[in-house]
Amino acid sequence: MKQVTLRQQIAEAQRELQMRRNVYPGWVSGGRLAKDQAEHRIACQEAIILSLTGKEYHGEKPKQQAVQGKLF
Repeated sequence: MKQVTLRQQIAEAQRELQMRRNVYPGWVSGGRLAKDQAEHRIACQEAIILSLTGKEYHGEKPKQQAVQGKLF
């Protein structure tokens, strides 16, 4: 398998996010995808980009941040 750089992974994740933003509204209006599912899938893709870049995406903070509880 060809090695994929981090920069390539980020670019592909961003391309996928843009595709979802373009396609999902039509899918929702056509009944192919529920609105809450579309929103969740887009949020997941945004989170992937945040994880890959290690920074905020387009200046927006993630809507939800995980909070780690006490381990002991």
